[in-house]
Amino acid sequence: MKKSKVNFRKTTLASMLFVLMTLVATAFVACSSDDDAQPSGGMDIATGTFKGKITVYPPQSQSIEYFDAEVTVAKVSDKQLKVTPKSGQPYSIATAKTFQVEYSSAGTDLQTVTAVAGSPEGLFLYNQQNKSLNLITEEQSASEVAFAFEGTKQ
Repeated sequence: MKKSKVNFRKTTLASMLFVLMTLVATAFVACSSDDDAQPSGGMDIATGTFKGKITVYPPQSQSIEYFDAEVTVAKVSDKQLKVTPKSGQPYSIATAKTFQVEYSSAGTDLQTVTAVAGSPEGLFLYNQQNKSLNLITEEQSASEVAFAFEGTKQ
């Protein structure tokens, strides 16, 4: 019974984040200009250290929430960002994840970096306006520990 409760919460969170990302992506596609030049920032706007709440989903166990948790987002390539929980912390059991991402802009105030739709890695949404990061990872192997994170850039 405990496992189904964890899966329900994880599925609900993933569904809510997916709907949010879909709405944001739709707004940017509808409002974006036809020029392909990226304003200052690009993918780099989503890199740095973030502080907030992390929820870890250990295998065969209840989810565990940690507050004031830190994750680092680093650029791997022009299309990839890696999210790593801070080492040496109880939540460090969460598996670092590299996301395939894309940059969107509807002016300087509305810049986002999101996971490419349908990414098996999970969901990733960075909003430049309020410097917020929301993500949920998906297990891609039995050895991975999935996690969700909500926080702001430091």
